Amino acid sequence: MNRSPCPCMPLDQAVRVLAIIDGVLDGVGILIFLTELIVMIAGSNVRALDVGRLVAGLIFEILFVWLATTLYEATNTRNQRACRRWLYMTGALVVLLILGIIVYSSLGEFALDFIIILIIIAFKIYESLVVNAFSQEVMRDGQAPGNSESAVAS
Repeated sequence: MNRSPCPCMPLDQAVRVLAIIDGVLDGVGILIFLTELIVMIAGSNVRALDVGRLVAGLIFEILFVWLATTLYEATNTRNQRACRRWLYMTGALVVLLILGIIVYSSLGEFALDFIIILIIIAFKIYESLVVNAFSQEVMRDGQAPGNSESAVAS
């Protein structure tokens, strides 16, 4: 039997809780990026690099909110395909975050953003481990919608 990455509660409940936490934190991130962007544009010292960073951060946050709602729905319906899709898309976004850290730090802009992005990456990795375990559990139970193996077994 595989060990659960979240031993404190059942996997489906853990994924739901993580999706809610993810959605709320990313919603707050959207507000922060929008506020920072508005303050920057209202000010007189606007650098293209800073505006680009804020717009990219805003796009990432919007995508992460969408992914959080997708994950929440996939957990409620026990949809393994949607969980796998979430894993692939989140993995791709995490790789882009890592590349962004490399580019941003190579430009000499090494600030609090770096630490925040590292925390986000660590959270996404843990969340991915839990979602992967849940996806495997759904596959073992044969409850995945559209799963051809579960249709054959019936």
